[in-house]
Amino acid sequence: MPLGVRFAAVRISAAIMHAAIGSEERDAVADVARDVFRGPVMAGLRSLGLTYWALVPWRAGVYWPALPDTPYLGKGAHLSVPTIDRTELPGPHWIAPPRYAYDLCSLERLFDVGMRGSHILERDARTRR
Repeated sequence: MPLGVRFAAVRISAAIMHAAIGSEERDAVADVARDVFRGPVMAGLRSLGLTYWALVPWRAGVYWPALPDTPYLGKGAHLSVPTIDRTELPGPHWIAPPRYAYDLCSLERLFDVGMRGSHILERDARTRR
């Protein structure tokens, strides 16, 4: 599905998501998607491992800071979107499916979680040195 028309997506590495919420449990990620992001989140395996995609509003010229492993994907990008009832591996699946038409996550809340996860990973890396 082409992005940058009706919606965009923010790709979030599992490392950042799990660090930010303090858990690798699927239910914990689903709770954050529903209660914090307030929108749909998909998951799937890439060559780099588990990855999440949060569907967000598309805005021309949106400012999205360069967060590590958390790009804003808009015009020119494509995303494989699973059927609404696909909620388990293998393949792309919903962690939190959309609840209604045009149900989208909050960019601001995604940014907060991305920043938190990045800071935690950086802190942990410094601690291990």
